[in-house]
Amino acid sequence: MPHEHPPRLARWARGSRPAALTVLFLAVGCSGGDADPEAHATEGPPASPEIHVSGFAASEAVRHDPEVDVYLVANISGDPTGKDDDGFISRVSPDGEVLELRWIDGADEAVTLHAPKGMALKGDTLFVADIDVVRAFDRHTGAPLQERPVPGAEFLNDVAVGGDGTVYVTDTGAGVLYRFEGTEPVVLAAGEALGRPNGVDVDEHGVVIVAWDGGARRVDPETGAITPLPAPDGERLDGVVLLDDGSYLVSSWDHEAVLRVHADGAVDTVLAGVPRAADIGLDPTRRRVLVPTFDNVLHGVPLPRSDGGQE
Repeated sequence: MPHEHPPRLARWARGSRPAALTVLFLAVGCSGGDADPEAHATEGPPASPEIHVSGFAASEAVRHDPEVDVYLVANISGDPTGKDDDGFISRVSPDGEVLELRWIDGADEAVTLHAPKGMALKGDTLFVADIDVVRAFDRHTGAPLQERPVPGAEFLNDVAVGGDGTVYVTDTGAGVLYRFEGTEPVVLAAGEALGRPNGVDVDEHGVVIVAWDGGARRVDPETGAITPLPAPDGERLDGVVLLDDGSYLVSSWDHEAVLRVHADGAVDTVLAGVPRAADIGLDPTRRRVLVPTFDNVLHGVPLPRSDGGQE
């Protein structure tokens, strides 16, 4: 999710609450789910056919919840920095049916949700970045559980959970990567070497961020040491998904594409012609890359094999 032009983003979002939902094209995928939301497999069963679902309201992020086998879509629905309590999270089936448009709804008196962006699952909890607070909801019911304010935060953007259960969140506005110690945010990395961190993901080698001002970095989860990684040229990198062959997926506003960056620096195009592609996700069971856009469409497209071939 970008940070530098919130008024323009607000114009994209205003008036976008749909009267009806439209499935542009869908083909029914395989059934079943994966028990591990962090299992970003690069090989496996054939990838499922594409889905393209419209009708969202500034659809900024998507995650696959394998436990109930649904896609969760975060909708800003207004100004990305505005505390208007109008954000919501949708539930979408893997065959492209919108099960609940406003499943977690800021308009509900019991819920506070202004401009939800990145999300992550940990146990029975869904964590959501919301401007200057990380909010926690029940993974199964959507009920609010907890708020984790981040003092001084300007633009919390993406959330990830490490294998040890540590929760990380990026602040693109202030240029900070936080980790939570219990419920307290602690600065893990900041400064020019980090850039303006946007998307974040975690594997056994550390925390990886892609930056809105360009580049990718790996951050040591203990020391905060920063190591540059191969990245596409240009700026405006948004979401990131790490794959188990050492490559990663990234959405690029400059390239208007979702790209796959290999450990040797080679870059492949996974999905082209997607302006304003935001915080991507992955359904590893179906080998499907999930791409939300500010054109309010959720794309689900096959993940190519690691050798670049198609299933």
